[in-house]
Amino acid sequence: MTIQTEMHNVRGLQVLLRPVQVEDAEATLRIVGDIAAEGGMFLIIPAELRTAEQQRNVLAGISPNDAFIVAEVDGELVGFVDIHRGHLAKLRHTATLGIGVAAAYRSRGIGSLLLLAAERWARQVGVKRLNFGVFATNERAVKAYLRCGYQQEGCMRRQIREGDQYLDEYWMGKWLGDDTDPQS
Repeated sequence: MTIQTEMHNVRGLQVLLRPVQVEDAEATLRIVGDIAAEGGMFLIIPAELRTAEQQRNVLAGISPNDAFIVAEVDGELVGFVDIHRGHLAKLRHTATLGIGVAAAYRSRGIGSLLLLAAERWARQVGVKRLNFGVFATNERAVKAYLRCGYQQEGCMRRQIREGDQYLDEYWMGKWLGDDTDPQS
């Protein structure tokens, strides 16, 4: 399924959503690296970042079963969502996503816009359920996901090691199917 390029006005910002391109490798790495350096939000640490060449190879090899959408403001990449569909038959109705928004653009609706774009793509390809993990300490993100209709479905105690601390990770999910989720 092709991801459409869309322009949105969000809180006074003109935000372009579009499919990632190989040429976005350095910009996506910059966002990931900046968020990783902040700590408490991404599993990856700066020392584990891919090289630009590795990132170009990853972006060039995105499966047709997956998607990677970027948000751009004034020609600058400011966020992304990557969506990985379940590859096993019993999980083809699911997808796991990862999302990141540059610090200067958080709390401005860009993350919500990216989540909606991920949901739109998921519905178009027949995905019925989206899920992802989030640091329990990332309260702002947890609140935003809840506002967007995601539910906290579990807590993996001391799942993440950050320095000498062990942090909990919440598992969040949202049912996109037409039928009613019997668990909601």
